[in-house]
Amino acid sequence: MNPLHSLYNHRRPASYFFLFFTFFSTSLAVSSSHLFDLFPYLVLLLYSISLALSSVIGAAAVLLQEASEVL
Repeated sequence: MNPLHSLYNHRRPASYFFLFFTFFSTSLAVSSSHLFDLFPYLVLLLYSISLALSSVIGAAAVLLQEASEVL
């Protein structure tokens, strides 16, 4: 098996979980309306966005590698 496939499949569920968790927790923190309380949730939100982007980049790398093998 291609190592990029295992890397992509390993990181994808984690990025979706963190994205859901941080959007949910950020919405709860916004309802409490304390700006200082939002900081940890904003850090988690940035981290989850970076995980989601790395998942998309991993998928693009797998697709590009498969396309180059076909050509």
